[in-house]
Amino acid sequence: MAQHPQFTDIIIPAITLLEKFKNDILKGGQIVKNEIDTLFDKNFSKYLDNQFDKFYNTKTFLFRDDKVKFYETFFPVQLVKGETTITSDNISFSLFDNCNYLTIIGNAGSGKTMLMKHLFLQSYTKFLRIPIVIELRHLNDYNGNVIDYIYKTLLENKILPSEKILERVLESGKFLFLFDGYDEIYSNHKKVITEQIEAFVDRYSNNFFVITSRPGAEAESLTRFENYHAEDLSDSQIHHFVTQQLNIVDELELSSRILKVIKRSDNKDYVTYLRNPLLLSMFILTFKQYPDLPRSKNKFYWNVFDTLVTKHDSLSKKGGFQHERKTGLQNEDIEKILKWFGYISLFRGKYSFDKQFFTETLKDIKSKLNLDFDIEQLISDLTVSVSLIIIDGLEYKFPHKSFQEYFCASLIRDLDLESKKKVYTEKLPKESIKAQSQSNFWNLCMELDKIYFIELFVLPILNTFLQKLKRNVTIEKFVKLTGFGFLFIYDKNRKSYLIGPSTAQNSIAIEILKFFESQIFWPLTDSELFEQHFGLNCLEKIFDEYKGGSFVIGDEEYVLTPTLEKLNQFEPEFNEKMNLSIKIREFTEKIKGIISTITDEVENEKKQNVSLLDI
Repeated sequence: MAQHPQFTDIIIPAITLLEKFKNDILKGGQIVKNEIDTLFDKNFSKYLDNQFDKFYNTKTFLFRDDKVKFYETFFPVQLVKGETTITSDNISFSLFDNCNYLTIIGNAGSGKTMLMKHLFLQSYTKFLRIPIVIELRHLNDYNGNVIDYIYKTLLENKILPSEKILERVLESGKFLFLFDGYDEIYSNHKKVITEQIEAFVDRYSNNFFVITSRPGAEAESLTRFENYHAEDLSDSQIHHFVTQQLNIVDELELSSRILKVIKRSDNKDYVTYLRNPLLLSMFILTFKQYPDLPRSKNKFYWNVFDTLVTKHDSLSKKGGFQHERKTGLQNEDIEKILKWFGYISLFRGKYSFDKQFFTETLKDIKSKLNLDFDIEQLISDLTVSVSLIIIDGLEYKFPHKSFQEYFCASLIRDLDLESKKKVYTEKLPKESIKAQSQSNFWNLCMELDKIYFIELFVLPILNTFLQKLKRNVTIEKFVKLTGFGFLFIYDKNRKSYLIGPSTAQNSIAIEILKFFESQIFWPLTDSELFEQHFGLNCLEKIFDEYKGGSFVIGDEEYVLTPTLEKLNQFEPEFNEKMNLSIKIREFTEKIKGIISTITDEVENEKKQNVSLLDI
């Protein structure tokens, strides 16, 4: 059972929410009452009660020891779509006024998951839709497709109605599906899982759908979906965020001191870091021990680590309370263990881990580092004493995925040169950190290990890529080399075509180019709209042949991604109309410029180091 966020004395069991939708569905005459009773009363109600209690009383980065009420700590950032800005006060179901399908794109720590929790709670308490949360990372190791996983989530009581009943209920359009963490899908699964998600959306299109992702994971290109981007905090929002969080623990004086530091004129160039809710939370947590604003992102993470292992306190604890350190390990040993665990788990694509994985990995680290500690005591220290691993249901995870990336980047920096070469030239290109959207991890590597990161990882990949582009490139070779695709949208009324990137998996070279210059990733831009009427015969032939396999958006548009074989069939005309050769040449020159700039940066840094060594 759960409490309404605005009326804490009123208890609302999930069955009350479900009764409203049960009656609506029964009015449709498709399902008999005893069938829907089994589905709702025995399956959905337990899922919703558990999920609501998990969200309504929540732990956050600042409040890891004791749960707080969600709406005491929730601070929604602004969302932007084109010229439209959705303010914090209006982030609710007004998002769905014009479209049932939304993506929320935001950097690490921008508040995407908190916003998903908010939409769940709004939907639940206001009886708007039946909210279902799907954490997409769980699909990486799931032996089945997306629809199977969603069915499993909804039918966790194992009291199974017929599949047809569940299908008819889902077709009623009474659900809100919240798909969290598109960027956490492994790259080698991305294409298949994306196709399955889009098939599920097409099949049950009357429902509402939201997908969250970091930038660069191609969620922006999902068919049907409108893209909203999470904005950085403004100056006034930073002020309100600090005040709100510290009001929870009655720390008004601390709030005032923090805001004075933020407003100092000599900090104005670094306040940009605090426009991210996660980094701002880190600054609040560490302020008593580190009252100066860090000049780099990695320093935020180190300050958090040092504060937690040194002070062992929490904002919610008064009087400098300290947890017992059961293992007796020194801070340096704890840090070393976390670095290796972050490295191992990140390269295996594990962002949350069950007890077995956690225990076995710690045993391996203990053996390799020749340390003496009890595994269960270490798990207690990591989850309770220093709170750098948190327990979420039956899983363990870092307080935020970016901590995992920080410890991994720190480990790589500390390696000897031969080991670094192995990581940068073999492991990192091959694994590519499993999931997409690696910019936060790469940024940390740039801060901590810039010269070796660029010389051993970035430049070899870009130079090899450039050499391949210089050769005679057909459309097929270009698509295979870059991972780009061609998406054609045909408007029946205007007879026009939009040429743009598909959701194809980009190559690691393209991901690196996007990291250094975000506008380089697609030489045939979305703005190229062709008003042809009866021109561009090759595209029209492709469309005519394949439109039976495409689908309708509203009443006006068909969308298809033609095969490479079909493009090759019309290559001469396509190349001529699109000036593909010229665009690839321009693309190549742009890459040369980026390589030159990066090389110069490394050489200048080396010269600075040498000159300082000679002092």
